[in-house]
Amino acid sequence: EHVDLPKGIAEDPYEAHFSKQPLPQLDSTDNTNNLMPHLAKSSKVNTSSLLSSSMQVHLSGPILDSFETLTGSLPDKTKPKQMWKAFARGPQQHTRQVLSRNWNSVNRNALKRSQRERSENENDISLSPLQQVLYPAISNYADVLISMESRQNRNEINHLLTMHVLNHVLTSRSRVQKHNRRIKQLAEVEDDDAADEEDDDQWRDQGYTRPKVLLLFPTRGTCWAFVQKMIELLGDSALLEMEDRFEAEYGPIKREKG
Repeated sequence: EHVDLPKGIAEDPYEAHFSKQPLPQLDSTDNTNNLMPHLAKSSKVNTSSLLSSSMQVHLSGPILDSFETLTGSLPDKTKPKQMWKAFARGPQQHTRQVLSRNWNSVNRNALKRSQRERSENENDISLSPLQQVLYPAISNYADVLISMESRQNRNEINHLLTMHVLNHVLTSRSRVQKHNRRIKQLAEVEDDDAADEEDDDQWRDQGYTRPKVLLLFPTRGTCWAFVQKMIELLGDSALLEMEDRFEAEYGPIKREKG
């Protein structure tokens, strides 16, 4: 059943997180304030019919506020499965098309394990129950602590992380290119008065380094496996450099027979 999403839930997580809106100011006269007062509010949320009873999900901060906004807008009899599906659908709308197109084939084993059917639409993202619960927080740049990772669900989690990383990189690249075009247009404006009305500093969003994401792995093997998932998810759009060196230093050890 289709659920209309509140405005805040349907917002692009990238734009919301990296907007240039000023951070909220704390009251310096209130000694009870700490650096992140909203984290004091934490709540266990209902995941029945999605996860096993041994798994618990606790939300806090802005992601909890978003969840409560969504549940408050839904009918009282809405089942947890429908709530989480709607909650995950918000950020799904802003996933880059190349990732949506390849996602279901990359994630097919996770869907098979959870007995979920793949969407017939190749651009729709099908998520397992565990992925539905994790995706809203991960895609909204929340701090996520996962303490129930196992050998059985590791790929489900890593697939989500792969999609989030690539979606961030591709969205960031698109935004930089758009801003560069705007800076070039401002530089070509002959009317100085018109150019002064719009300061090009607001479009400058690049630092001294090109990398956008830092990934830390415990071993070279886990690093290699994660990169292979990224390549698979990008499909034909992947452009590889120094692949042979990466395979030699991080790939599986090739043992000679005999």
